[in-house]
Amino acid sequence: GDVDRDHRRFVEHHTLPEEANVLAFHRWADGGPGDSTLVVVNLGAREQLDYRIGMPAAGYWKLEFNSDARIYSDDFGDFDSTDTETQGDDEPIALVSIAPYTALVYSLTGA
Repeated sequence: GDVDRDHRRFVEHHTLPEEANVLAFHRWADGGPGDSTLVVVNLGAREQLDYRIGMPAAGYWKLEFNSDARIYSDDFGDFDSTDTETQGDDEPIALVSIAPYTALVYSLTGA
């Protein structure tokens, strides 16, 4: 991915298979728990269940924002996206489920 080193904040994007229409990017300053944030966006009309994403770091990733949550509008689907934990240490992978046309924001925790 590309890295933008402006003002000690970094962004790395991940190009995922085009047919899935999913985009992910990692944003951080120093990296690690409490600083690393991953944004996953589904630009397609289909939900993605247990979608495998290479994560920037191993650990527990807490779902901080789900744009499909009904708390934002009664018209939204309230799709059941959840926290995720990586598998593997050298090249951590996580499974993420995301509704159509939705953005999710995860943060790496110390748990």
